[in-house]
Amino acid sequence: MHISDYRLFIFDWDGTLSTSTFLVRFSRLFKTRYNVSHVSANLDRYRMPRNRQISIDEDVGKLYSLLYDFYSYATMPTLKDCAMKTLRTLKRRGKGTAIFTDAARYRITREADENDSIRYIDFILSAGSIHAFKPRPDGLIFIQRMFRIPKKYCLYVGDMASDIISAKLAGIDSCALLDGVDSSQTIDKVNPTFTFDSLCGFLRKLEA
Repeated sequence: MHISDYRLFIFDWDGTLSTSTFLVRFSRLFKTRYNVSHVSANLDRYRMPRNRQISIDEDVGKLYSLLYDFYSYATMPTLKDCAMKTLRTLKRRGKGTAIFTDAARYRITREADENDSIRYIDFILSAGSIHAFKPRPDGLIFIQRMFRIPKKYCLYVGDMASDIISAKLAGIDSCALLDGVDSSQTIDKVNPTFTFDSLCGFLRKLEA
């Protein structure tokens, strides 16, 4: 399927649509706590992830979210190159757009409002609001059902292995951006549907 054939585009926020040099450096110390190879090799076993590897990462996700919320007050991240144009292009084509993030909803809403991207975003969901941090797929499943769009027409765009695993567990396609937190080697282990160096590469494919 070509990227332009999807009808619902769900984005991660930090490191995907929004920049943060500090986040990229800091999260490598704390975020990746589950064994990517183990989880991806056993995806068929899970309707919902329950194993110990993932529950550990959920706890880290809460800490990660709180630390980054604190950091964002000190230095306001900006939209990544091509982020606004990507959202604008999707909206112009009548596509659904949503955000699913481990970060607090109030912060994402505030940042999206201040950078004026909020006008192109249909819905924002925080993992903290449903007490299910990535790589649990609950948030993606919730958004897909809310929009009433078949899973085969949904795409989740993120910059971390946990984003890709969440999409796999939710039964939807995934797109990895390599200019975020996780390295290309880590991303390769979870085999996303699409991989691009940046949002600009994603946008070029969308417009092709």
